[in-house]
Amino acid sequence: MTREEQPHVLVIAAHPDDADISSGGTVARWAHEGWEVHYVLCTSGNRGSADPEMTPERLGEIRETEQRTAAEILGVTGLTFLRHEDCELEETLALRRELSGLIRSFRTDVLMTHDPWARYRIHPDHRAVGFTALAAIVTAGNQMYREGLPPHTVGQVHLFQTDSPDFWVDITQTFDVKMRAMREHRSQTMHSGEAMMERVRHWAERAGEEAGVPLAEGFKSFIPRH
Repeated sequence: MTREEQPHVLVIAAHPDDADISSGGTVARWAHEGWEVHYVLCTSGNRGSADPEMTPERLGEIRETEQRTAAEILGVTGLTFLRHEDCELEETLALRRELSGLIRSFRTDVLMTHDPWARYRIHPDHRAVGFTALAAIVTAGNQMYREGLPPHTVGQVHLFQTDSPDFWVDITQTFDVKMRAMREHRSQTMHSGEAMMERVRHWAERAGEEAGVPLAEGFKSFIPRH
């Protein structure tokens, strides 16, 4: 398989660790199979700490370092940090244009992002990124948006953190790789420890039951139409 034949996957997430927790096993499997996977992190998660001594500036640097190490473990091809302010993301035209430019730049075949319709998930960044990433697909493929790179059509969307999965990936062989990557996010797991790991295993086992395999990750999957 040549580089041109490899599927190009763009994962657009709000914070470091979002994609690894929800989709790390899938990313590791696809990377092992030769797919090119690139992460776009809209924030550096610089407000994700309960430590009163921590500063946003220091935390952002820590979390970017953690994500780089985790991404290397998973086999992620590259990382882009947009460094927007944590907890302040909104559905804006500026963010949509930024993401559509990245979709065009990476010639994205498969786009993965948060399910913005997930029930009872109240983090505003997750919803803002999910909705904006989907809107950016439309802009990226529109022939009349001639600014920047040539238009590009995304062929498949997989939404993670979804209530209604209809596509599952067997991660039985890559689950341990996912766990190794998750442990690199120490700033986020130092308090939850193995309890968090057990929850993630439970989620994978439950998805595996639906998929008919030991361990899986589930997504809401569709071909984007507009």
